[in-house]
Amino acid sequence: MAQMMAQMRDQNQQMIAQLKDQMDSLRAEQANEREATRLQIRVLQDHITTSQGGSLGTTPPTSTPVPEATSTSPPTPTPPTPPVQTKKKMTLPEPPPFRRKPEEL
Repeated sequence: MAQMMAQMRDQNQQMIAQLKDQMDSLRAEQANEREATRLQIRVLQDHITTSQGGSLGTTPPTSTPVPEATSTSPPTPTPPTPPVQTKKKMTLPEPPPFRRKPEEL
């Protein structure tokens, strides 16, 4: 009976260790996603600023985040996606209706 209890305790401790590792990796992944979002926001802010005639770097710098948990594997940063630029289509005015010259009539 005591041996079964010891086995169950060992299994529980292993499961707890695995869950802690999973939580640490999830926290690191969330931190990476938050940083990627911050970078995307910064790129969009700079794009808006420059498209309105300003210069780069007019937005205040964001503070660097403090990592919440350490992970066993190094975090892989995700590159920010460039903003999608759409151009407005230029529409030409409707041409006047075709008229024949008086000498063609």
